[in-house]
Amino acid sequence: MAIDYAADGRIAGIEILDARQRFGDPEVFRRVILEDIALAPPVAGRRA
Repeated sequence: MAIDYAADGRIAGIEILDARQRFGDPEVFRRVILEDIALAPPVAGRRA
């Protein structure tokens, strides 16, 4: 996995490297569930 962070330290993007090879069936990409992710309100002055 590769995780990109914004300048303020929050997660900006998540990438699963070689996902198609690792998971095989493209149907698996129809649904992604993230657990235990702390959501925060947008930072003032920034677009969501």
